[in-house]
Order: sequence, then structure tokens, then C-alpha cells
Amino acid sequence: MLSEESIIVQDDFMRIKEHHISAVPGTPSTTASTPQTNLRYLHHSGSMSNMPKIKSLLSSDDDSSETSELEVSRRSGPGSIRMRKRVKFQELIKIKMVEKPDPLVVQKQRKRKEELAAIDNKLKMDAIGVVGRQEESKTLKECLERMVTAKRSFDKAMKFDSGFLKIPSKELVLIRGNGGVGKTTVARKLRSFVARSKGGLFVEGKFDVDSKVPFVAIANMFRKVCREILSMCEQSASHIGDILYTELGDQRDILLCLVPELAEILGDHIDSDDEDSGSGTETFDAEHVQQRSKYAFRVLSRALSAVVSPLVLLIDDIQWADMASMDFVNHLICDEQNPNPFMIIGCYRSNNNDEMLPPNSPLMERIQSMTESQDNFRYNLTEISLKNCTFDNVQEMLMAMMSIDDKDKVEGLAEICFKRTKGNPYFVIEFMETLTHEWLLKFNLVSWKWTWNEKEIEKRTFSTGRLVDMLQSRIQHLSVPAKTFLQCAACLGSFFQKSIMTVIWNEYYNGSEAASVEDLIKTLSDQRIIEQASTGDYDDDFNNGDDDSDDSDDTFQWVHNIIQEVAQDLLLLNGSNKSVRPKVGRILLHFLDKEQLQDHLFIVADLINHGEVTAGNAIECATLNLRAARKARNIAAFQSASSYASNGILVLPRDKWTSHRELTVELCTMGAMMELALENGEAFDDYSAMVFDQKDCTEIEAMPLKVSRVCKLSTVDVEYQEAVDYGLATLKDWGTSILRTKWRLPLQARTKLSKTICMAKSAPAPEDIHDTLGTITDPELLNTMKMLSNLGNACWVSKQVFLNILVICKIVELTLKHGLNDAAAPAFASLGMLTIAVRHDVKTGSRFARLALAIQDHMNASSKAETLFIAYTYCLCHTESLESMALPFSRAYSSGLSVGRNDYAVWSLVCNRILVPWMLGKSLVSLRGYCPEVLSQAEDVSQRVQGTVVKIFWQAMINFFTSSPDGSSEPMDVRQLSQLEGKIFSAKNYKGTDVVALACVHLVQGELLLFFDVEKAGERALEHGDRFVNDAPAMFIGVMETFHRAVALYAMARKTKKRKYRKAAIGLRKRIEKMQDTGNPNVKHYDIFLNAEQAALDNRNDLAETRYRRAIVYAARTGHLHHTALFNERYAEFLNDVKDDEYEARHRKNEAIRFYREWGAFAKASELSKEL
Repeated sequence: MLSEESIIVQDDFMRIKEHHISAVPGTPSTTASTPQTNLRYLHHSGSMSNMPKIKSLLSSDDDSSETSELEVSRRSGPGSIRMRKRVKFQELIKIKMVEKPDPLVVQKQRKRKEELAAIDNKLKMDAIGVVGRQEESKTLKECLERMVTAKRSFDKAMKFDSGFLKIPSKELVLIRGNGGVGKTTVARKLRSFVARSKGGLFVEGKFDVDSKVPFVAIANMFRKVCREILSMCEQSASHIGDILYTELGDQRDILLCLVPELAEILGDHIDSDDEDSGSGTETFDAEHVQQRSKYAFRVLSRALSAVVSPLVLLIDDIQWADMASMDFVNHLICDEQNPNPFMIIGCYRSNNNDEMLPPNSPLMERIQSMTESQDNFRYNLTEISLKNCTFDNVQEMLMAMMSIDDKDKVEGLAEICFKRTKGNPYFVIEFMETLTHEWLLKFNLVSWKWTWNEKEIEKRTFSTGRLVDMLQSRIQHLSVPAKTFLQCAACLGSFFQKSIMTVIWNEYYNGSEAASVEDLIKTLSDQRIIEQASTGDYDDDFNNGDDDSDDSDDTFQWVHNIIQEVAQDLLLLNGSNKSVRPKVGRILLHFLDKEQLQDHLFIVADLINHGEVTAGNAIECATLNLRAARKARNIAAFQSASSYASNGILVLPRDKWTSHRELTVELCTMGAMMELALENGEAFDDYSAMVFDQKDCTEIEAMPLKVSRVCKLSTVDVEYQEAVDYGLATLKDWGTSILRTKWRLPLQARTKLSKTICMAKSAPAPEDIHDTLGTITDPELLNTMKMLSNLGNACWVSKQVFLNILVICKIVELTLKHGLNDAAAPAFASLGMLTIAVRHDVKTGSRFARLALAIQDHMNASSKAETLFIAYTYCLCHTESLESMALPFSRAYSSGLSVGRNDYAVWSLVCNRILVPWMLGKSLVSLRGYCPEVLSQAEDVSQRVQGTVVKIFWQAMINFFTSSPDGSSEPMDVRQLSQLEGKIFSAKNYKGTDVVALACVHLVQGELLLFFDVEKAGERALEHGDRFVNDAPAMFIGVMETFHRAVALYAMARKTKKRKYRKAAIGLRKRIEKMQDTGNPNVKHYDIFLNAEQAALDNRNDLAETRYRRAIVYAARTGHLHHTALFNERYAEFLNDVKDDEYEARHRKNEAIRFYREWGAFAKASELSKEL
């Protein structure tokens, strides 16, 4: 193509030609011209500066006669050589020049030549874009805009008084269609819109067909995000590291197993422990491991999406995803604690008929579940179905590829293409590529147009058959090194690193002269077989310009997964599957460094497992599988861990029990644990039998399996009594006797509890307990403690209370005798609870709770949430203010989620957000704002009982709010308001059997009666007595329940003058008085008010009046809105009935109404207003 400067020079040359011709006689011209005239013309026209170039252009031809003839014409004049000059100059014009075109024509031709030059004789595949997919792309863009708009609304949203924020919705988009229909292309169209959002990031992940690598797509996506974070400012990476350290603590190793890039982000917060450390014979709780893994990724997604926002994750080929990965996806999208814009796009193939997968397929069941849960967890689910393109779309594609504006010119070719490809976009591209490779479609450099022969194409492509055959043919025509390279790359999955392939390639050919990796990558990239993988697209404002490296330069991917499948098929067709895969695996095993091997551990193990194992490499293969099983176990990939353990056992030699006993035991134990995690009881028994059947099986080898068997019996078989009996018998065999006889079990429990309390009183102070007792390191003792812990759980679930007390006492006894262990902290906390509940010794019980907290700080075990919850809910709540419990409950919640103890985590959340504020009389408006959030979290982690408790209190709030708790427009009378019935919860219809939930039903029913029907409240208090205290002993909210019963009983005693009410009321008042004397800071206003009621009952009216006012002032000063209102109401009744002071009584009743409204009990305020 001519440059702009060349065109100017040629224009000047044209002027010289015109002036020369006008100088020739017979040439029409108004003015004769000479060479000097031409020079003057150029000088005045501003073109004199181009004269050297013009002369060079004139003299550039090898024919020197042309130049000499021109010079003769300048010397001799035009008349001497007229004819000869004319001929020579015309030849010069033909060779050197074209006629001067119109400027518009020049501009058009220049633009055309630039377009053709950009093509570089190749089809413009990228010009296709999303032809025929405009509506789908629009839908996807609308989802993104809806999410970003929700974020803006969230930023402007007003907060509740409690600080509760409405969580903006997230987006889940599912795109389905046949292979090659353009699912990924449509999804990638969103990348440019995300990049325009300030700080947004779009990353991709992909599941491989038949891959056993767990969480591969999820891990790849988060690794890409972390690479982008590391390329941003250092402050962003440091901020994320701080969040992960704060939220996850010692559980960061879960993320590091899958996302090694986090090591650099965490920086000083990371330990240098081996990532696959841990023995395969260690017992563990599968549910807790699984839950902590999900929570860890939730915390990671929150931290990352706070820095890059919006964050869009594209997960391709989810039809090949394992269900554990899909659970993770569901867990991320259901995270209501993540306020940042977060979108997940999932692409999956439909069947060959372009229809949805069968409804009973695992993927469709998961999608159905996500569809049903989107309202509960506040995210939007959008489904997009892609079909093959129409004939018109294919025409547009061909026109875009070949830069042709006329549809008619490509109509015939489009018909052939549509017939062969059925309108599949990717097959259209490959079909056109095939035509160019077969020279059926050529670019003519003379006419600058694509040319083809439709009849020849029709003839040559008729027998092609499937388009997959075209791809196979293309790959088969590659060179042998290129095909071998593709086979090696196919072993690594959908992505591969050039550095890793260089290691493989150098060792695969063992130094022989072969094409370099760079040359092969370039060749295959030119053939559109592989392409460079993009890390992600984000806003450039984040980049500080300090990053000189780009990790994406080293990473490549297949252009389409169909090509990857064809390359994998080559391994099978050529019979090299059993040779290439193991060879690549062994190269990686021996030549990768420690960090790289840990990163590719699953891939290496899978590749080696495809080959034949010999006696020389059997132990190496078994050890590798054990390492992979450990890593899979640590990230909750239990199915993969089970497969690795099974493979490891299969490759062991026949004499494994004598030659490699330790490795064999560890693999068998690992297999048993993983099958137990998968709730496969029969397989667990089979693995256990492999160990137990050995004649020389030692007790230390069998212990972990026996400990796990108690879990298997109670969780998988649901045989609680059998689990308890097996645990007791096993402990007895180990020399730890708990139960002498089943007779007189309650007496044994009480006696043992008293002895243990006396023994624990002599324990060191909390600050000295670790240094004094030390830590248990003996494996037999550790397994004994784990067995006791599992036995205690079985006793608790089966409601064998007295046996559970014996287990707790035994753990405390062994701890004081042998040292600290993971079961010690919750055992001491439980002992404190029992001391308060049974012995009513608050001081000693609180000391045991503080010992438990000190042990927990030293052990740093996974029981932190359990210890904190028990210590503060049942022990320290009697000696510390309720306001100070917010931080411990928050710590218990975070710790419980991070280690998978969701039960105690959600209980801590319920206490912190619902029960404690309820007891403190905080605004019901704020509490109602918390209810949906807490309920959704309880349902999210399948904590049914906690969810029921939330519903119970939520319904009570509705009763206080309005006179129509069921949502109807008709107001309800006082009798209806006093019943725990409504659309949120119905006490009559509740069929649950959980003790705590039933106790909460009883408590709330008493609360409603106290405020709406005090007479029935008094009768009920006398009838039921200490029912709640017996069902939930020592629980902090039981103190308020006791107080409210006393208020109702005093009201009935003053009204009816019956001795039974008076006696019961005095008994409860003395109980509250004792709590005050033992240092409970939460009952002072209870004690003052009950003393006022007692004085009124004893007709000491002046004293009663003084105490009423003191109680009101103290309750108002401490923020107990409900009790301030209740005390004013009771005082007004006293003034009316006893003092006959209507003016003061009316004032106090107005004060009660004011505080009821401030509390949020509008229905109660309305009822009280009717009495004025």
C-alpha cells in the first residue's frame, strides 16, 4: 500500500508530466511551458521540497534511456525529437505512474486497501462478533446493569437503627446450548462492559471432561483474580490479606491448597507448613471440613469483590462439574453477607437434540434447587437458551469474514455452509477455515477479493460428514511434533503453562532435535488450535504501573473445547493413551520443583494412574496417591480423596502388610474416613476390615477407625444406642471405664459430678493452666479423648443426659491428670454450666468457664465456637452484663463458620441478634430487621432448630407491632394477640420435638400473655412453674422468664388475694434476690421492682411507691424500654387501686404508652390507650 508521502510525491510528478506534455507542439495548452517554467511552478506550488524524491522516482528504473531522452528533450527543445519523446514519455508514464485520481476516490481506495491489508489474506473471524445473538447479549448486559444499579441503591440505602443493611441482589446466569453454538462467546461479550465499570473484573474458569481434579474451575478463577490483585496497588493486596487473616485465622490453609497466589497476598500472615501435611490416620469431622471450606471461599469472594467490583465469574462446561463444585457455586451466590456486586455465568451443553438435560440429571436438579432458592437468598437467576443460527445469520457471518457488503454474492456459499454446519457458529468458522486450507476459498491479490467455486465446494465437501471429522483431519495434517505437543497439552487440561510444557517437551524428546516450544505454540496459534489465555479484564485505574510481568503470557488454552476433545481422542485412536499420559505424569513428578508439584499434584496423580504400575514404581505411585488424597481431604473433595486412596491401595505390592505396613494402614484409614464422609457405611466397614483382619493389628492402628465407627453408627446408620454401646465397650477395652452399671444411672451421674467439681476446684488459675498441665501428645490418649468427645455427641443427640454428664466428667478428669487436649475446653465450659444448673453455684461455674476460655486460647482448636457459646450463654451471663456479650458471640459466630461448626455459629448469631436484644428491651423495629437475615443464614447452613427459634420471636414481634399479626386487614382483639399464632409461626401447628425450640415457644407465649392478658399469664405461671428453666437450665434468657412469671404472679396475688399466687411470687422474688447477691449485674431493676410489688402486697404503700419510681428510673436509665413501659403500667394500676391518685395514674399510663411505642409494641400501646 502506498504511503501518504508517496502519493504527494506522485502528485507532484504528475504536474511535471502535465507541463511537459503541454510543452509539446500540438498539445492543447493556453501557455507554452519550459523546464524552467515547470521548476517555477513547483516552487510556487510548495512542492520544491519534493524535487529530490521526484528525480529519484524518475531515475529509479533500470532503463537509463528514459532518463537520457528526457534530458535530451530539455536540452534540444521539443521540436527536434517530437515523436520519439512522445513514445518514450508515454512508456515512462505507463511504468512509473497512474493518472491522477479524484481525492474522494483516493480516500476510498486507501481505506479499502487498509482493510484488505489488515486481513492479511486471512478470514476475519473476529468480525463475526455475536451475529444472531443480539437479544441474548442484551439480556446479559441487562443483568449486569441491574446488579450495578442494585449496588448504587445499596450505597444510598438508609440503615436500620440496629445497623442492619439490606443486601443487594446478585446475578446468576445460566446459558445452555449445543457445543459450538456460541455460549462462551456471548458470555465474553460482557467483558468489555465490565471493563468499562470502574474497578470491574471479568475472569473465566472451565471444567474439563472426565477430569478428576476437584474444584478446578473455581480454583482457576480465583487464581486469576488474585493475579490481578497482585498487579494492582500493594495496598489492595494488603487489605485482602488482612481480611483473610482476621476472618479465617488458622483456616487459611484450605485456600492456599487451591489458590497458591494467596501466599503472596497474605505475606507475613502465612505459615510455612507443608500444604499436604497431616496423617491419613487422623480422625476428622467431614461435615465441619466441608462447611469450613465453603466458608473460606465465601470470605475470599467477599474480600476480592470488595476490591474489584463488579466481579463477574464465567464458569464454562458446568455439565462436567462435580457436585461438590456446584455446591460451592451455590454457596457463593447465596452469600447474603456479601454486599458487593457479584455475578456468576454458567455455561453448559444441552443434549444432541438441542433440548434441556433430563430433569433427573444431577446438574438439572441443582439448577432447579437454585431456581427455588433465589427469592430466599436474594439473587436473580436468568436462563438463556442458544439455538443454531439461521440462514440469514450465516450469510451475515460470511459477509463479515470476507468483508463483503452484498448478500447476493455470498448466498450460494452460505447455502452450502448452512447445509454442512446446520448453522452452528463454531462449525461455520471451522468450515470456512477448512475451505481455505483446501484452497477451495482463496484470496486474489490482484483483485483484492475472495474467490471460490461453489460447485467445487459442493462436490469436495459433500462427504465430509460431521464437522468433528474436519477438525480431526486438520490435526492429522499437522507435523508429528505438533501432534505430539497437542497430546501432551491435552494431558494438562483446558489450560497449560508454557513453562510446564517446556519441562515436558525437553524431557519427552530427551535432548533430540525437535521443534521448540515457542515455534510449536506459534504454529498452533496460527492454526487457531490454541490461544493465549487472558487473565481477566479490569479497569486500568487500579494498575499503578509497577507490574512488569504478565503471568498470562505463560498460560495458553484451547480455542474451543471441541478441539481439546479431538486432541484427547487422538490419544485413544493412536493407542497412546496408556503411554503418553503416564510418561507426562512421571516427567512432572521428577522435574517439577516442590511448589510446582504441589500446585499440579492432582494432575500428576491422575496422569500416572492412567499407566501400568511396575514393582519399581509401585511405592512411589502409592505415596503420590496418598499425598493427593490428603490434599483433596483438606479441601473437602471427599470423592476425589476416596479415589486416590483406592488407587494407592491397588498399586501396593502383595506383601504390603509386611514390607510397607505404615503406608498401607494410612491408605486404608484414609479410604475409610473418606467413605464415611460420603456416608457410604458399607465401604467404611470394608476398609476397616482390611486393618482389623490383620492378625498382628495393633490397637494404635485400629484406634482411629474405632473412633470413627461411633460417628458412622450415629450419623450414617442413625443407631444412637448402638453407637453409645460401642463407644462404652471400646473405652472399657482401652482402660477407660465410665459406667459401672446401667442401674441407678442418675445417682452415679450426680455423685460423679460432685467429685469432679471438687477436683476441678483445685485446678490452676486460668493464666497458669497451660504451663501447669501441659498438653497431651500420646496417640492413645488423644484417641481416647476423641472417642469420649464422639460418645458425648451421641449421648447428647439421643438425649441420654446422665450418661453425657459422666462423659463430661471423665474428660475433665483425664485433662487434669494427663494434660490439655482439644476436648478439654468445651468439657470445662459444660462443667461450669452443670455447676450452675445443678448446684446453683454461680461463682464456681463462672470460674470453670474462664478456665475453658484460657484452655481454648492455648489449644486454638476447632471447638472455639462451642466453648464461647456455652461459656457465655450458660455461665458468664450470670456475672457479666449482657451488653458485654456482643463481642464474644460475634467471635463465636465467625469462628464457628470458619471451622465448620455451623450449629454453634448460628446459635451465637441468634443470641447476639435476637435473644440478647430482646432481653435488653431494644427496639423491636431493629430486631424485626434482623430476623430475615438471621433466618436466611440458618436455612443456608441447614440449622433448622435455630431457624424455628427466629420464627418464634419474629411472630411475637408481629403481635406487638400490630393488631393484625396474620397480615389480614381486620384488627384482632387482645385474646388473639396473646396467642403465638400467625403467618410466620403457629404454636398449634408446630410439631417439632427439640427441647430448646419448645422452651422458646413456652417463653414467648408467657411474654405475650403478660403484656396482653396478665390474668391468664398468672394462671399459666402457676400451672407450668419452672418448665423453661428445666428445659434450658442456666440459660441467660431464663432469668427474664423467671422475672416475668413473678410479675404475673404478683398481679394475680394482689387481684385475687389468694395465697397460692403470693407464695409462688415470693419464691421467685427470693430467687431473683439471690441472683443479685451473687453478682448478676442484669437483675438489679428486677429486684427493685419485685420488692415494690411485695411492698404493695404487704400494704406498705409509701415504700412501694418509692420502689416503683426507683425501678422505673433505673430501667429507663439502662435502656430497658419494655420494662420501663411495664413498670409504668403496673405503677399506674397501683395508684388507681390503692392510692386513688387518678392524675398521677393517668400520667404514668401515658408514660407507659410512650415507652411501649418507643419499644415498638404499637398494638399494646393501642390497647392501653383505650383505657384512658
